[in-house]
Amino acid sequence: MVTLGLQKPRWSLELEDKIQSNPLWANMRYYSIERKSRDIVLGWFDELAPGKDVLDYCCGNGADGIYIAHKGAKSVIGIVISDISIDNCRELAKQEGVTTAAFQVADAENTSFADSSCDVVTEYGSLHHLDLEYAIPEIARNLKQDGIVICNEVRAHNPIIHAYWRLTPKSTSELLPIGWTVSRVI
Repeated sequence: MVTLGLQKPRWSLELEDKIQSNPLWANMRYYSIERKSRDIVLGWFDELAPGKDVLDYCCGNGADGIYIAHKGAKSVIGIVISDISIDNCRELAKQEGVTTAAFQVADAENTSFADSSCDVVTEYGSLHHLDLEYAIPEIARNLKQDGIVICNEVRAHNPIIHAYWRLTPKSTSELLPIGWTVSRVI
């Protein structure tokens, strides 16, 4: 059983005490808006993870990577720039009995992984912290030809940001590799 409420929304009134008492989840109250899309993303993980090599891009404290490992991924590699987060990831993986996930400090804009090494790349709420001119090509480089990218950006729920994206589609699409499209922002 995956802990930290991954089967439920990340933030809820029921989880408020747990969130407030656990420093790893202190900022989750700011992400309550993502409840609308979380079940969709978890469904994608359930469907796409089994037997796949997955890169958990900017993995935070490792919850998604561990969830994906529990769902039968062949391997999960989680990266984040913070050594403290990596320690948290490793501790959580140990608590969950996960052996198919590894976590390491890495620069998301220059991972040094082999080209075409991942079937699935997933990120949660980190793209807005990165220089997309480096991050998007790096994600594309890591992804196998028929691979899938799952991005869950909480900021997508912000009506002002959505309006900006609708009004400036060219600026957004210019950052995507040839053949990539943004089919749905959740």
